[in-house]
Parts: sequence; structure tokens; C-alpha cells
Amino acid sequence: MIDGPAEVAAWVAELQAPPYIRIVSHRIRPGAAGEFRQIYERDVVPVLRERTGCRNAYLVADPVDQTKMLSVTVWDSRLDADKYESHGEFSTLLAKLQPTLTDLSQWKMEVGNSSSSHVATSDDVTVEGFDIDGRPRVNGRRPGAADWYVVTPGYLEALGIEAVRGRLPAASDTEDAPNVVFINETTARTVFAGEDPIGRRIRFGGATHDQQPWRTIAGVVRDVRTRGLDEPLRTEVFFPHRQFLHFARGAQARAMSLAIKMPGGDPLALVPAVRPAPAGEKWREARYRNHSAASTISPLARRTAL
Repeated sequence: MIDGPAEVAAWVAELQAPPYIRIVSHRIRPGAAGEFRQIYERDVVPVLRERTGCRNAYLVADPVDQTKMLSVTVWDSRLDADKYESHGEFSTLLAKLQPTLTDLSQWKMEVGNSSSSHVATSDDVTVEGFDIDGRPRVNGRRPGAADWYVVTPGYLEALGIEAVRGRLPAASDTEDAPNVVFINETTARTVFAGEDPIGRRIRFGGATHDQQPWRTIAGVVRDVRTRGLDEPLRTEVFFPHRQFLHFARGAQARAMSLAIKMPGGDPLALVPAVRPAPAGEKWREARYRNHSAASTISPLARRTAL
């Protein structure tokens, strides 16, 4: 925890020329700041400092708002940081912290120095904890946690993501149908190690925990590096769109991705024809970006190959 001039000076000195820094914001539940700090300093920091390539780990608190904190880790390289995040130990520590976190969006920033450039990127961190039917919580902590996505039938097929066990989301997954959920291979391997997850029931937390239904795992889908070809695999779950209830009360999704698969031709030629028309609602022109899969993957593939 950084709470004194000497520690701040040492922290700033280390940040002036680090090979790689990873910063993650945390929104803490009201009244849980002390518990969060205790778990972070007792369980997370010792593990981080023993990891290969980790120089140090800090927790920075907002002096005014105790529900806002930053965790800062300094690494020898991005590869070292990614190896840690892809390790099962990372998921275990995240699950310990999850009960103290809110459901508000968090963010992650990465800063890396090289001889020729300075790069900073950020992305949303949408992680939510869940209970598993028949598996007790440990010290009040939910046994599972994962990034979550809401999908419509055909979305995974359009992206070429196959089911390795069970099935994919279907048009029959409506509001009146039994509640189901789908997980990726990493979730099956790490959260349900040594057991068949199909048919197991899970229930998510959040501010709407009392309204969240138990959902039956209906399928395990192929792992995909959703955050980038050079990013580690993460635990992920997928909700059928018509069965999804947001974890924050009164919240709605702020963005969506539309995948269009064509047997031939230029898929971008269809963009002008894709216009949402909500029935009975006044449509406000949305800001959007369109690009082909090839234009997205090619630069990443070249960077990974290098």
C-alpha cells in the first residue's frame, strides 16, 4: 500500500524507466475497502513478488473515495506478466478478491517501454464471480470467476467458435426456456478440473444476485484469444441474449458487436444495409466502427510472428 512520501518517491523512481507496467483499476464495494486491502496485501502481493519477472506490486488508494483503488505491478517484460495471468494461480487470487468488488466496469492499462517507442493500451475488465451448485464458498468467496459475454444464436458460429462438448446457444434459449450458460475450455479446465461441467449449475453474483437464476451449463466452446493473439487465455462464459439479466441494477449493455459471415465478396459492402430499427422507439444514430476480420487479424499475426 502506498501511503507515505518515502514510498511514493520509491514508486515514482521505479516507474520512470520500467520495461513493463500493468495497472488495473478496482471499484470496491462500500465498506469493503479494508477487507480488499487485507486480501491484496496478505494473499496477492507475496505471490506476485515470487513470480518470475515481477519486480514489485503496489496498491494505490484514492485519498478521497475509498471505493477506488489501483493495483500496479512492475515486470521485466510483458511475457512475464502474461504468463502470470494465464496461470491458475491468477484465477484463484481473483476469486478471493471478487466478493469485495462491485459490478461496475473496471479498466486495465499497460505501459511498455522499448528502445524506439512508448506504448500504452487499455481495455475493459468485465469479470464476475459465480457460485457452483454443490460446491461451498470458502471464507465467503465464490468458487468461480470469468469474463462474460452476451451472445445471440449464430454469433459463435459466425466467428468459427465450435462446441467441444454439449451445444452452442440456440434460438430456443428464450425467456421461457430453462436458463442455460456456456463456458470456454479454460473455464472447464480450471474451474471444473477433473469433472464434466455439462449439466452443472452456476449462479452469478452482483447487485442483482437475488434475482439471478441458477443456470445450467449446456456447452463448452473452443478457447479463443478474445483480447488479442498475444494475450493469455482467460476464463469466459457466454449468456444467451434473451435470458440475460445484468449484474448491476437497472443497467444495460452500452455496446455490441455484430459479426457478419459471407461466403464470398467484400463483407464491408453490407455495412450500409445494416441499420437497427427498434419498433416503437426513436432511433438515435449510434457511433460505430466497421472492419473486416482480415484487417484485424493480419497486423496481430505479423506482430505475433515477430
